[in-house]
Amino acid sequence: MDWKLIAQRLAALVSSFIVYLPIVAGILTPMIWVLAAWYVSWYVFLWIFPFSEIWGGFWWPFQSPVFGLMLWLVEALILAIGLMLFLFALKEIVEARRRGMGIVTSGLYKYVRHPQHLGIMLMLLPLALTNVFQPAQWWGGIRPGDLLSWSFVAFLLIIIADLEETRLLALFGQDYEDYAQRTPFILPKVNLLSFIQSSSLSRGKPLRYILAFVIFWILASLMLFGFTLVELAYPFGSNL
Repeated sequence: MDWKLIAQRLAALVSSFIVYLPIVAGILTPMIWVLAAWYVSWYVFLWIFPFSEIWGGFWWPFQSPVFGLMLWLVEALILAIGLMLFLFALKEIVEARRRGMGIVTSGLYKYVRHPQHLGIMLMLLPLALTNVFQPAQWWGGIRPGDLLSWSFVAFLLIIIADLEETRLLALFGQDYEDYAQRTPFILPKVNLLSFIQSSSLSRGKPLRYILAFVIFWILASLMLFGFTLVELAYPFGSNL
């Protein structure tokens, strides 16, 4: 075994990490708000969304260890896919910034314009499907409040990505417009908010985001209403 070669490679790896660290930190630091939004959303939504009395309940559709195992496997798969999407997208951005490149259109960015946001959504989804703080006997239960928190974070990520595109359009002009025309927004083959054509609802205009929140409120309220039709359990002795 060539220990000298191994030492050289380790040194190169550490050096690369140190070189990239400021770039990675600059990308990741603004995303700290995600966890805060997750927990604060419960108290904010208490005044905005209906059916708050059922948020802390657990829906356990199949009281079976087999269902719990299947749910865990699905969550692990979703988490792995989200993590890979996020890391590969982060790698593309870091490389682009290091080289002083403009628009990133390679790798995952060839298929969607915001794969890193999609990765974060998928990484957080398992938290909404299984609450890690619930008692062992309730493992596998789905809590409406967690789904609401996840949907709120996903909504914010979409809005932030949409607002970010106003800056990218200002920086790169027609080049970015052409890229946006040929590449879906955050889901392959799906361009969210593409139905909005009015100039008063274009990117950056407040009315666009007010309308988006109204749509989000309606969909989230329908989801919460659905949980009122099933039996919920409250293992913590409280509904919140």
